[in-house]
Amino acid sequence: MKRVDIYVPYNNVSEVTMVLHKHDIGGITLSDVRGRGKIPHTAIPEVVSGEWHMTGKRIVPEYVQRSFISAIMQESQIKRLIDDLRKINVERGKVFVSDVTEAYDLSSGEEGEKAL
Repeated sequence: MKRVDIYVPYNNVSEVTMVLHKHDIGGITLSDVRGRGKIPHTAIPEVVSGEWHMTGKRIVPEYVQRSFISAIMQESQIKRLIDDLRKINVERGKVFVSDVTEAYDLSSGEEGEKAL
């Protein structure tokens, strides 16, 4: 089993989710996260806290907002999933794949791939 962690801009979440559903990946975790990488960030308008107007200045944020999508799947699904994710237009997206050595379904008692 493999765990796939996908980081994409929020506007790509629906496309990524459709690709996951196409591959019969049912269990998906979605979170909004902030982070930074090696690529320089784009300047954005500065908004004054507590005010409803912008200052006119532009700032470069230290952290940018992304969506984090995580799913567990069989190893045989990974290559096709990555190929399909590359076909959608994702700017500055990342995918990390790691091994899952054990899995347990607490309600049914199933273990391993059956727990998926």
